[in-house]
Amino acid sequence: MTDDKHDVVPRRMLDLCRNTLRIALARILELERELRKGRSAMADDYELLTEAEQAHWDEYTRLREISDHAGFDDHQKRRKEDARSWLDARRAYIHDLAEGEIEGEKPGWDVSNRRERYAMLAPERLNGGDCRRQASLPKGEATDNEAVYIREREMWWQVTSTTDAQKQRKIACTSWLEERRKYVWRQAEGEIDSDAGPGWDKKHRERRYDNLCVATKYGSAYADWQKGHNDYTGEPVDDGDGGGGGGGDSSTRHRLSEHFVIEEFDCHDGTQCGSREHNGLEYLCKTFLEPLRDKYGSVHINSGFRTRSYNASVGGASGSFHIYTDHDGDDQAADISCDRGTPSQWHSTLNWIRQNKRNGNGGLGLYSTFVHVDLRDYPSDWRG
Repeated sequence: MTDDKHDVVPRRMLDLCRNTLRIALARILELERELRKGRSAMADDYELLTEAEQAHWDEYTRLREISDHAGFDDHQKRRKEDARSWLDARRAYIHDLAEGEIEGEKPGWDVSNRRERYAMLAPERLNGGDCRRQASLPKGEATDNEAVYIREREMWWQVTSTTDAQKQRKIACTSWLEERRKYVWRQAEGEIDSDAGPGWDKKHRERRYDNLCVATKYGSAYADWQKGHNDYTGEPVDDGDGGGGGGGDSSTRHRLSEHFVIEEFDCHDGTQCGSREHNGLEYLCKTFLEPLRDKYGSVHINSGFRTRSYNASVGGASGSFHIYTDHDGDDQAADISCDRGTPSQWHSTLNWIRQNKRNGNGGLGLYSTFVHVDLRDYPSDWRG
């Protein structure tokens, strides 16, 4: 027989425990949501941005970083504003894509890392983010204007323009430095009037001229600088003590050719090219890219190796030759652009090499700002 007097207390305790448990579970769920939100706010998803988004991120953040430097001028301010406008518009476009407002495009925030990219391009990220790609170039004794333009150039040294408007901004920076180099020369040679008078020993002109030669990849000063520096990072290299100019290069894991190093082909998500790729990339650089460099100046590797996940995040084809690890080790790919010339001219030169060196085999894709080249063992051509 149940004793009602003793049964009331356990029922009340059970109800109390249930209520307490419900409150605790609700609080746990709230904390989990806050934790996910915090992780999202803190996550650095630069590697998930598309190539164009990365290029504009680096352009804007570099110009923002130097905007308070003496010598920063109105032209640079406008370039900074233009880059920011592109990023803001891009963020709005990602939102519209995800919400299904762009006809013919697949909706959803989980498609192509849209959620992470949208968060990465938020105003607070852009206002506080840093430039991820920049070389180190000499600036000793430079004037304020020269120093701030060289600092902008340090970013463009590694960043390939991805739109026509961005290419024009890159050209504007380089053109200013080229004109300044000529101006310093004319001052030193007495071809134009100067308060200090002619002479290379006045106002540090010799050193300033050498700085400007390096920044514009011009003349013997640049050639001399290359001998002691990595041409991609600008960092000094250790020639070793083996003599004969054949010492090691401590700034690279592997040199592919005279002007190219393996780091230039690493995936943008930070994954390194493996040693299996050395032979194929050496052939690509020596056969295709070095001759192209001789004709059109420095060749920039816009995209080399891609992991499967990174390739998917940038919308690459599932069988892309950029995914080196999915192929046989001798058919690597690269998207490239050059300091001079046009994509059509670069494509024409690469096609000539392909026809004369590989019996027409290999892939060539012509795009508005770059050219794709790969070492597949059959011919393939397209326009993007």
